[in-house]
Amino acid sequence: MSKTSFAIALALALIAERSSAQGALSLQGLGYPTGQLSARAEGTGGGIADFDPLSLVSPSALAGVGSAAVYFQYSPEYRKVTTPTASANTITARFPVVEGVLPMGDTWTLALGSSTSIESSSRASIQA
Repeated sequence: MSKTSFAIALALALIAERSSAQGALSLQGLGYPTGQLSARAEGTGGGIADFDPLSLVSPSALAGVGSAAVYFQYSPEYRKVTTPTASANTITARFPVVEGVLPMGDTWTLALGSSTSIESSSRASIQA
């Protein structure tokens, strides 16, 4: 190994060691598991999402609501950042599913819902 190659390898190793830090990419919503699932559907790993009237996956599941409902799902994200000199805790409030449902007779159901998604203003890619 030449002296130049050794110097480059040593410099890269030192730079990599000094650049250790905690990223905050998930603050933008990336990494947070969205998918229009209610808490009940998330608890089953998404197995009942197609049949759960409070999940926004399948509009046909709204027929199973039975009565008028307003549903707000609160999913806080707890984060702890630690440095050699200090530590900080934060809570990010997230409302991944909001839905209002109103059955109208035996055959019609009116619903209005909203769900979070990954922001399209930021891109994360993995290249091999």
